[in-house]
Amino acid sequence: MRKIYPIVFCAIVLNACKKWDKAEQVPSYIYIDHIDLSVNATQGTASHGIIDAWVYVNDQAVGVFNLPATVPILASGNQKITIAAGIKEDGLTEHRAKYPLFQQFVKNIDLVPGQIYNMTGADQPVVTYYPSTEVGIWYENFDDAAIDFNTDPNSEAGITYVYDTVNSFEGPGMGKIELGSGFSYARVITAQTFILPKLGNPVFVELNYNTNNTMAIGIQAINGTQFTTLDNTVLNPTNGEWKKIYVKLTEIVSEQSTADSFKFIITVDKDSGVDVVQNYIDNFKVVYDK
Repeated sequence: MRKIYPIVFCAIVLNACKKWDKAEQVPSYIYIDHIDLSVNATQGTASHGIIDAWVYVNDQAVGVFNLPATVPILASGNQKITIAAGIKEDGLTEHRAKYPLFQQFVKNIDLVPGQIYNMTGADQPVVTYYPSTEVGIWYENFDDAAIDFNTDPNSEAGITYVYDTVNSFEGPGMGKIELGSGFSYARVITAQTFILPKLGNPVFVELNYNTNNTMAIGIQAINGTQFTTLDNTVLNPTNGEWKKIYVKLTEIVSEQSTADSFKFIITVDKDSGVDVVQNYIDNFKVVYDK
């Protein structure tokens, strides 16, 4: 009997292996090179900073993929593909998130195991803002000298219009905050006043910027005749390059529970070692969930 046990044991193990050793499923793939943004005439620039794709199949999460990306999907045949646009909140790599004010791209496509489906042409992922009934958008694109910003009474400089079709980010001009020798501080405030949601409803400022000095984006909370000014996000020098940023102001706005309305501010304090501050701004856009 002792000689039989090892043989019986091996047979049991082999049977178990045959029973549970299933062939791995061959994935299908989709290739996403980039995500586009489409805007209408009331929504300002189509410039964006979309860097990630949040991918779902039949409303089930597949993952988050830095673009461009080849995405494996354990499904075949006609499938509902949903793609959400991912950004860096406040320009921080560790704060990658879906941008909550863009609608998701949805497309049904036919997947074949082992093959790559290129999301191009008619299948190119394109996102849009939610409609104006759900999302408010205000922007200053600095395309003419009538700039919708005021200078703070304590500021040593304001924001001026610069006509420069070569060096502006897009369009004929840009805004400029300059602090020369003997000047160290500037603050400008939107002339527009905003009634904003609270309770965690998304509030963002989007802008393109090119600066040799740090620059802060914040809010002015208004309660009757009382004003509370709060800088929130510091933008670092860009070394001569234009960058796009999504400044998240959701929490700082919601914390001002007694405020009746808000304005948005840009603050510049001259950094050590900088002789002449030159902060260039284009496409300052306020986007918020109504």
